[in-house]
Amino acid sequence: MNATLDSQKDARILIIDDEEASALGLSRIIEKAGYAVCITITDPQIAIDRLADIAPDLVLLDLHMEPLSGVEVLADINTRFDAHKRPPVIVLTADTTSEARHDALNAGAVDFLAKPLDHQEVLLRIKNVLHMRALFQRCQNYSQGLERIVQERTEELQRRTRDLEATLVDLRATQCQIIQQERIRALGAMASGIAHDMNNSLTLILGYGDMLLKDTERFPAGCKHRAELNQVMRAARDSSHMIARLREIYRPRSQGTELSPIDLNELIVEVVALTAPKWQAQAEAGGANIKIEHAAGDIPQVAGAPAELREVLTNLIFNAVDAMPKGGTICLRTRETKGFARVEVCDTGTGMTEDACHRCLEPFFTTKGDKGTGLGLAVSAGIIRRHGGEISIESRVNCGTTFRIDLPICNGESIPPQKPVETPAESLRVLVVDDQKGICEVVRSYLAEDHHIVEIALNSPDALKKYRRSQFDLVITDRAMPGINGDELTAAIRQINPQQHIIMLTGFSDLMAALGEKSENVDLVIGKPICLEDLRHAICDVMSSYQLVM
Repeated sequence: MNATLDSQKDARILIIDDEEASALGLSRIIEKAGYAVCITITDPQIAIDRLADIAPDLVLLDLHMEPLSGVEVLADINTRFDAHKRPPVIVLTADTTSEARHDALNAGAVDFLAKPLDHQEVLLRIKNVLHMRALFQRCQNYSQGLERIVQERTEELQRRTRDLEATLVDLRATQCQIIQQERIRALGAMASGIAHDMNNSLTLILGYGDMLLKDTERFPAGCKHRAELNQVMRAARDSSHMIARLREIYRPRSQGTELSPIDLNELIVEVVALTAPKWQAQAEAGGANIKIEHAAGDIPQVAGAPAELREVLTNLIFNAVDAMPKGGTICLRTRETKGFARVEVCDTGTGMTEDACHRCLEPFFTTKGDKGTGLGLAVSAGIIRRHGGEISIESRVNCGTTFRIDLPICNGESIPPQKPVETPAESLRVLVVDDQKGICEVVRSYLAEDHHIVEIALNSPDALKKYRRSQFDLVITDRAMPGINGDELTAAIRQINPQQHIIMLTGFSDLMAALGEKSENVDLVIGKPICLEDLRHAICDVMSSYQLVM
């Protein structure tokens, strides 16, 4: 290798590519640009054997070759040369996958260019790399002459600044920790506040929905209104699931998502019905006629989280509708392929450019301008990856788009059955405290199903008055209430009766768990929204004398 590159045009450039036409074509481009020495070798083994004799200043290396790959050649170069004498390597390949890029850069390549090559870009990259190499060599020469002086002065400087550096490191670490804590605290407060308010609303929706579904006279099985009510309940439960995911802002998910066997064809039918207001009513109101087709194949079940997969399919249908402002057809097809169940969502919309197609799964990338957040497809891709599946896209401008989702088929492992629902053998006297009357009524109705005797209080002072007048087997209270909050109320109750059984029903349960908050005056903390079965389980856990009828 040249001791110092006085001119880039004097550089020795070695091209290693097992495709002779590709190597010669690249060589002509380089020589035409004025580089004096450009050597091409099509056998990677010969190139390795001659590497020391050629002493290149730059190597242009293909990635996929026979009998040795580009990664193997890079490994050999790393073995043969010391780091400061090693020639820089630019990898040229038609394989543009992230894995190929990571393998090449991890093996020591300084740059990565995709085939077919942009000739101007190749020359600019060569120029930049050689320029950096020349600067590096010049620095090496300077450093050899200055090394002794620098070493003496550096030792003295290190002795004088060691304590200062240690102090600065500690200060920076403390500052970063404080900033991170404040950021998490602010995001956590925002997320938990949103979750609390939404969970209160969802408690009412799910509670009254449960009660309506139990009214089989007004809503008999098979009637249209009962089916519509079931759709409302399913959407509310999905919303509850999505709200619960806000806790990931202030707490990483500690446990995996519960998976259950899912029939994808049934799931598609549910999603089509849930999204009808968007693709049917709203589109028709704008003068567009959108048709949805379902080509259901014979596929086995997959293991998944129904709410998350409904979210993915809903996202894809909404995107398809947005891509067809003048109307069109959305087709959802299912079939089995190589151990996976495949769902294809195809539309006849405007399609995407090649660049948009490659980038549409990136967070915050959107083609909708101010109307899009760029999160829908990124979240969907994350959900599919968490399910062990893959998502791919095929699209052409003005020819529509197809999203393909492959999910692993159930492997036959049994999924633990749900706990049987406990029902009480005897009624309890229960005091329910919440500043929202609707939630009190929902909990009262749940408890009435098991013949419990219930009194409600809309604030803590009223609750204490009622508690002093009567005896209660159980107290169920909210936490966030104006004036005297739930923590203060439970402390006062325990002063009156240290043995009182108390359940705290709150929309802040996730945040309390994340921060490790526990109340010595509460037997159990459960989160909103809650269903009758969950409430029964909670009462069973708290009441030591609670008898079950299975």
